Amino acid sequence: MNLNRYVIAASTLSSAIGLALAVQALPAQAQASKDMSSMPQVVKDNMARMEKSKLEKCYGINAAAKNDCAEGAHSCAGQSTQARDPKSFVLLPAGDCAKIAGGKTTRIVVTVSNHKRTVRGIEATAVRMLIFRIEAPTETARQMAHLIRSGAKELHMAMPNLREKKNFRLVTEHIKEINTIENNGDLLLREALVDIVNHKDDLFNLIRWKEVYEMLEETTDRMEDVADVLQRVVIKNG
Repeated sequence: MNLNRYVIAASTLSSAIGLALAVQALPAQAQASKDMSSMPQVVKDNMARMEKSKLEKCYGINAAAKNDCAEGAHSCAGQSTQARDPKSFVLLPAGDCAKIAGGKTTRIVVTVSNHKRTVRGIEATAVRMLIFRIEAPTETARQMAHLIRSGAKELHMAMPNLREKKNFRLVTEHIKEINTIENNGDLLLREALVDIVNHKDDLFNLIRWKEVYEMLEETTDRMEDVADVLQRVVIKNG
């Protein structure tokens, strides 16, 4: 058999699934506390201003290049290239942030750790296909790929709606769809395992497809993990 056929088959499945996963996924991670001595001077100055004038950080309301500072996005004052940046803040008198549409006193942090885990899982699935000499995905594998693509699309549409509290309802709708996708992934896996066990005389086929199916289903689990974090963000900031 030609190795190129395995490469093409793996690439087809990987592309159909993996490219759809180019979305921001998330769980929030707390930044490690910094010792005062290691803080940039501008951060120290902001802290002193907040203490002296009873100010609070208000995220998501800045004009481009008009922020007071940010956390984890860029160095600090005036460096935000995005208006209404959810990671950049403006210092306001305590209590004023709640009066401004889109203003939040806590930032919404979205990281890519789960996204990386998901993409690595897809890459690992493609590698398994090469190792197991799978020439083409089964119909069940294609259906799982379709679920993953749909889940990625839901995450992609949900993320921008985190910027405005009025859009949190839309985020919740996308979360529900992702939960449904994960449930459907469970059902597909169950049906697929029953099918390959019914053909247990082909032990090699059973072993290789059991592993591939489980890896694909695990990807839908990781997407639901992302959706769970989105739900916590909505509840906390709603």
